[in-house]
Amino acid sequence: MAGGQSAPLVVSFGALGDSILLTAILDSLAAAWCRPCDLLLKKGPGVELLAAQPTVGGLRALTSRRRPSWLSRERREVVRWLRGRRSGPVYFVDEIAERPVAELLAQGRIGEQWVVSYRTVPRGDLEHKIDHFHRLARAGAPAFPASLPGGEPPPCLPSLTVPPEQVAECGAWLRARGWEGEPLVLFQTRSRNRQRGRWGDDRWASLLREVLARDSGRRGVLLGSAAERPEVAGLGERLPGVPVWNLAGELPLPRLLALLALAHSCVSLDSGPAHAAAAVGCPLVVVLGKADPRRNAPRSSGSPVRLVSAWPETDWPSSRREWEATHRMEQVRVEDVVAAWQSVSALRGQG
Repeated sequence: MAGGQSAPLVVSFGALGDSILLTAILDSLAAAWCRPCDLLLKKGPGVELLAAQPTVGGLRALTSRRRPSWLSRERREVVRWLRGRRSGPVYFVDEIAERPVAELLAQGRIGEQWVVSYRTVPRGDLEHKIDHFHRLARAGAPAFPASLPGGEPPPCLPSLTVPPEQVAECGAWLRARGWEGEPLVLFQTRSRNRQRGRWGDDRWASLLREVLARDSGRRGVLLGSAAERPEVAGLGERLPGVPVWNLAGELPLPRLLALLALAHSCVSLDSGPAHAAAAVGCPLVVVLGKADPRRNAPRSSGSPVRLVSAWPETDWPSSRREWEATHRMEQVRVEDVVAAWQSVSALRGQG
């Protein structure tokens, strides 16, 4: 490796959506360093997701960033891995749990002069996480020269590679269920983070009837986890005669990504699947809740993304705190979501 340095190491303990946004900084750093990045993650679906990406080299995962080494063989193995790496820049991209991660890096003999973080490059109140990633990537660590083999890190947007064989397998699975090739519109109606709000099954049912009108030729697919399947089934029962499948609990991550790659479009709460849809290029509508979209909304490099809130964008408040205190998902109108879906559908050219 050039200069005897290791590949850049990216550290994140975020959820699925955070892992998808992470692909932006991975692409930027891999281009600038002319090599894949190493990753240290929280155990979960993000590990499976990112391990398959071409910009990822070595990868380690921890169940808990707080558990002490004497209680965790897993942590001891990660510390040994960190100590075995040659010196190189470390990008700690989360805004939480700074102390436990700093202690872990110190155990791995990684000095502060190696690290670029939100503490050294603070994030703005309304700065999107991806824009902050770009600034982190450009900042560099104090111990390493600013000149990189591939030049300045280019700005990148989230992108996920779905292998063609994975898409083919998903298509065969759908055909076995009776799919005849009609356009699929996906609906993520639940979020694990209930603090963000609920839109309500009456609204979802009205939306599905509009989008999946009898003469449309489209089929709806209800997404969700196995734990959410009974609730999702309840929504399906409100839709007699509407062509919709409840696939909640039947979509391991590789199949979900392939389904998103096959789909005509997706309507979702602000959730991990929404970020996945944007990253694989599925036209997307996001129904916004309590979280300020200017900081974390899905972004895509190759497909339209429409955000629908209770207010027109011209009336959005001037601070994150005000958004979180006043915005309510239940105030989002069905007709506005329908119009947003029609917009992305028209751009797709298959409305």
